Amino acid sequence: MAGQNKILRLLKLLYGEKNPEKRQEIIELSRKTLMKWFLIGANNLLKGSIPVDKQTQRFIEKHREDLKVIADKKVNEDNRLKTVLKRGGAGFFRRGHHS
Repeated sequence: MAGQNKILRLLKLLYGEKNPEKRQEIIELSRKTLMKWFLIGANNLLKGSIPVDKQTQRFIEKHREDLKVIADKKVNEDNRLKTVLKRGGAGFFRRGHHS
């Protein structure tokens, strides 16, 4: 819950900020916070801690290697972000993806 509150505070700051440099700082901080949540979520999916339907389970099996990259704290943030945004099926933010 604390992470959600932090993201909401950052979004409110972003909405009210007019200075482009400060806006960029807020965006970077928000991105880091969201990437931490992706790391936690990917870890939990790989461990099987989150109940999922069969379609999502197939997606997890198909993209297990990408989930491992996202979940690995040793992988630098830029590589994790590239994996999250990856095109061609595994990207979790690709346009038109519906689980």
